[in-house]
Amino acid sequence: HTYTYIQREILPTVMESVEGGGVSPSTPSTVRSISSLEALVASALSASEQQLFHSLFTVFTDTGTLCIPEALEPKVGRWFGASSSEESGDTAVTTTSDGVERCCRQTVVRVCNRITSETTLYNALRAKKPLGL
Repeated sequence: HTYTYIQREILPTVMESVEGGGVSPSTPSTVRSISSLEALVASALSASEQQLFHSLFTVFTDTGTLCIPEALEPKVGRWFGASSSEESGDTAVTTTSDGVERCCRQTVVRVCNRITSETTLYNALRAKKPLGL
């Protein structure tokens, strides 16, 4: 019954926050991202709802690093440096060096379902990957 309650009551609250509807006015709009799931759970759910959420899910947020060969930096900069805003909550990316830096340090969110042992990894930068790669 707890799992059903989480699915019907708590997850919609968190998803509403992710989509921009449920975060309090004091919460910065940059928090409305899967990259900030831990902060969303803390701000959008009551203490008892947080306890239920954490009894079913474990959320880990980490920064992955990548060394891009110098010869690829111009191409990577063009691919990831032309965006006006990013899902990860970062400030606007407008230069190729910003795009390279974003690729070198990527936020990865891992959500583990404690009941089913399923795990999902989220990386907002993957959505920006050019098609065909």
